[in-house]
Amino acid sequence: MVIRLNFKGENLKMKKIIKKLLALSLLIVIFAISICSIGIASTKNFTIGIIPKALISPFFITLVDAAKEKGAAEGFDVIVVSPTSETAIAEQVNIIEDFIEKKVDLLALGVNDVRAVVPVLKKAMEAGIPVVIFDTQTPLPDLEVTSLIGSDNVEGGRIVGRYAVKLLNGKGNVAIIEGFPGQDCNVDRLQGFHEIVDKYPEIKVVASQPANWERALGMSVMENILEANPTLDLIFALCDDMALGALKSIEASGRKIPVLSIDGNEEAFLAVRDGRLQSTIAQFPDMMGEMIITKVADALIKGETIPLKLPSPIINVTKENVADFLK
Repeated sequence: MVIRLNFKGENLKMKKIIKKLLALSLLIVIFAISICSIGIASTKNFTIGIIPKALISPFFITLVDAAKEKGAAEGFDVIVVSPTSETAIAEQVNIIEDFIEKKVDLLALGVNDVRAVVPVLKKAMEAGIPVVIFDTQTPLPDLEVTSLIGSDNVEGGRIVGRYAVKLLNGKGNVAIIEGFPGQDCNVDRLQGFHEIVDKYPEIKVVASQPANWERALGMSVMENILEANPTLDLIFALCDDMALGALKSIEASGRKIPVLSIDGNEEAFLAVRDGRLQSTIAQFPDMMGEMIITKVADALIKGETIPLKLPSPIINVTKENVADFLK
């Protein structure tokens, strides 16, 4: 007797199961590839528009270079467009408008004039473009941006004020070389400085004139202040470029007056080392530039929460510690 076993039905069922498994595996592979593609595209197609106040000061050049280098390393498209000067208000507004037209994924800028830029920044945010402000921790009026990247400029002014009081022993004539009137950084640094020195009635601020953050103008403003004030015991220039310009005028006059500054640029560190500049406040612009990428752009892609304030440290640099800051 011959017994025949028929596996035909079972074979058909097995074939169907195998086909389903293969189809499922294919879907998983396609899905994985799609996810990877989306991740790559989201980085490579993510465009960051950066608008510094200007590209005259080494401070903003350093900040922008750090952002570009970090952005390139992470696959972002970083576009930098700058006004010709920090007083070119209309230029900055036009650049913002252009970035809105280009539909950038993130807009980062240093504000030259709050009143001029707030309306156009509102337009950018209404278009779905996140906005980051750098070089300040001061919020913009009626505008809640994604983040504020920068130093506490009020505290920076206080640090300079405390050091000035120490150098003067609570008594003397002080001249201030301001930046661009009305800018947040200018207002904040002056506020912090006055909070300290105004407590000392024998410290007199005998002159306070703007030089628009420019070295050449800082030199000419210093010349005028020197001519009008035969007795000066200390100069506070609100940025390194103006301080270095002021030093040229002071040195040409043959007078010796300590100059205090804020920014922490390499040239200022060298001047501190050489005993020409009394001090500068290090603000780490390279860190600010990198944070545009690492703390904001990366977080936007990942859907992470971004802190409203992303502070960078501030340190008073004098001859005693300048070696720690020189490359």
